[in-house]
Amino acid sequence: MIRNVVFDVGSVLVDELGAKSQKHLTQQQIDNLQKIIFSKEFEAVILGDMTTAQYIEGLIKDFPQYEQEVHAILDFRDPKSISMPKRPEMVDLLYRIRQNGYKVFFLSDMIDATYNYLRDILEDFDGGVFSYQEHVRKPNVKIFEILINRYNLDVAETIFFDDKPSNVDAAKSLGMQAVVFTNINDVLNALSLNYG
Repeated sequence: MIRNVVFDVGSVLVDELGAKSQKHLTQQQIDNLQKIIFSKEFEAVILGDMTTAQYIEGLIKDFPQYEQEVHAILDFRDPKSISMPKRPEMVDLLYRIRQNGYKVFFLSDMIDATYNYLRDILEDFDGGVFSYQEHVRKPNVKIFEILINRYNLDVAETIFFDDKPSNVDAAKSLGMQAVVFTNINDVLNALSLNYG
């Protein structure tokens, strides 16, 4: 019997638009900006080896023409061009899942600025683990083990939703049920819930 529901955050609870959120740019500029921001160096921010502020400072030094966009994408300063808009239907579903007696957790490759932006939602979870705090990211099973051990989760009673098959496979390798998330119906069907 499932008692614990674990969600990834990006592309599950929020849309990950990245540079596509900057509608005033040409497609070429969007593609360039996406490559600049989400380069190999971004891995250090995801793993918590560098803060978002430090990363932004370096990007602006190297690419001053994109200062406004870098801030909008990485520290959510401009509410009109948020790079990770919340999915209201998924936020509502989280509360419904908890009302149905499930414990709800998150497991995310998240940077510090994203955590601060989503804090209002994340504080309503029963707990969670972020890559930037643990210095490890999915699909490494160590991050799953941190979640399991920290919250004493029985893997046989836990289901995990993530948009990336490699992360779902990692959860399954530890004995969790896991589903590749494509839309809200994946959650409703797995938990036998109705929406509406």
